Amino acid sequence: AGLLNTFLSPLIAGGEIIIGPKFSAITMISIVNSLNYHSPQTIWITPSIISMLEMLLVKKKNLSNIFANFDQIFCGTAPLYNEVRKLFYNLFQKNIQNSYGTSELLLISSQTKKCVPQYEDVGILIPNVNVMIDNNIDDEIVVNTPYKYLGYYNKDKDSSKNITEHNDFAKTGDLGILTNNRLIIKGRIKDLIIKGGINISPLQIE
Repeated sequence: AGLLNTFLSPLIAGGEIIIGPKFSAITMISIVNSLNYHSPQTIWITPSIISMLEMLLVKKKNLSNIFANFDQIFCGTAPLYNEVRKLFYNLFQKNIQNSYGTSELLLISSQTKKCVPQYEDVGILIPNVNVMIDNNIDDEIVVNTPYKYLGYYNKDKDSSKNITEHNDFAKTGDLGILTNNRLIIKGRIKDLIIKGGINISPLQIE
């Protein structure tokens, strides 16, 4: 999903890609300097990066203009809390366009400029994607999409069936509400920590 959003889509649209330093607390200032130097118009960032930028701005007031030239700011990979979104707008005067997807199903929904700043949802369903809410399993989000993966590498041919039920609708493990083609995420069925876009199992930590 990350390769599609950050590499293939911009190139197909005729754009150029700027690859900055690997994200960490240490390289955060280098990333900010890269944004100032290249002045890109579009960026994909994670909630972790957004929170760190907000903390940096509290200490360095001259960072408030780093998003001045941005046309669109997309976010995904982990839950984006309303408080973080609102603070980002207050600091940078730019809205974040939230999105939702999975590694196996790619992009499922995304906000557009017109639907921001409705903070509670993750946007409208993208074309050719169908979503149902399974009321039998705590309102689980199940998805039918032509962009579904074919299976896991080095696994048996039937591995894709592990996430598929309801006549080719894939289970996501996420809970949600679908209203007027807009998707709202309520949580997850299983315990899972998502940090910086990486899934962490609490059981493994224990």
